[in-house]
Amino acid sequence: MANTDAQPFKIPRPYTYQDGVDYEDITGNVTLTHASGTYQFLKDNGGSFDINLPSLRNGATYWIRSRASSGGTMTIKDHTGATITTLTAGQAAHVASNGVYWLMVFKA
Repeated sequence: MANTDAQPFKIPRPYTYQDGVDYEDITGNVTLTHASGTYQFLKDNGGSFDINLPSLRNGATYWIRSRASSGGTMTIKDHTGATITTLTAGQAAHVASNGVYWLMVFKA
């Protein structure tokens, strides 16, 4: 969808994501839903786990960060099980859906 030249919407004060931040230790694979927080701070204890994204939805987005101090990997997979990217300790990725694909926007 293209942007228009209409007057932009202005937010007059800071906004928050109610229940939008998940900060947890994980011991196995994680399956996100559209009700999951936009920001995922996940810590594994040296294992290798999958982070499964939900079904496609235009505009859905997640920031996923590995809080692990060492060892282990987190493999981010789309709704079909295809690998989008793999995170090691301290890495983060931003993924978004355009309704057709899950896309990696950013990884560091």
